[in-house]
Amino acid sequence: MRAFEPIMVQEIDTFIKHLFGLSKSGALINMTPMCRHLSYDTAAHLGFGSSLNLQTDPTNRFLPKAISIGDLRINICMNFPLLMKWRLHQRIADNVPNSLRDRFFEALNIMEDDAEPLVIDGHVIPRGTQVAVNIYSLHHNTEYFPDPCSYRPERWLEDALHSEAAKKVMSDAFAPFSVGSRSCAGKAMAYLEVSLTLAKTLWYFDFEAAAGESGNLGGGTPARSGGRNRVDEFQLYDRFSAHHEGPNLVFHPRENTYNELGMAA
Repeated sequence: MRAFEPIMVQEIDTFIKHLFGLSKSGALINMTPMCRHLSYDTAAHLGFGSSLNLQTDPTNRFLPKAISIGDLRINICMNFPLLMKWRLHQRIADNVPNSLRDRFFEALNIMEDDAEPLVIDGHVIPRGTQVAVNIYSLHHNTEYFPDPCSYRPERWLEDALHSEAAKKVMSDAFAPFSVGSRSCAGKAMAYLEVSLTLAKTLWYFDFEAAAGESGNLGGGTPARSGGRNRVDEFQLYDRFSAHHEGPNLVFHPRENTYNELGMAA
């Protein structure tokens, strides 16, 4: 990541300059496509040695939507495998040498058919059952995160209300990239990219939610239920990975810093 950081910074600077150009007109900016274009261009550099240029050229901007649709298909396959009778990935898997396949499943710690039944909190899990912990549910468990639906970043700071022990409980339960053998390979890259992007955005801009109904993009709908009614909670949708829309923000360049971008006000 240290060697790759200069290339990542170039893409983030393109992102910042794009924000600056849009901010001069006072336009509402939907942050979902903006951030997707940045992340895809950065990942393409790392994976293929070349940017997709989504931030600067609309030619390939169909890709994020296409991948999102693909993620939805994968999610359906995982939850309803019988619907995918002619699955291409199954045909490929059937031709993988047994030795390689065995190593793969061993690495994933998948329970063998002859293993003992798994017991979790007194519940017997039959052999062959796939077990997973929903990360959203884990991160909204009040046993680990008091008042989980409130935006309280100070919960991570140790003070009279948040002891070191409470912080440790939250840290142990915080697993946005999963853990163990299923931990996301892009974790280090994601943390670096998010940290640099946030730092540069906060340095160059003040910003606020768009006024009126436009500012509610990405929030819940009061008439819905099951957590979808939380207007102030940014809504995520499960498509193998997370899908979302918004928020709409308005950016205001800081006069004492935008000259560093080499752009005129």
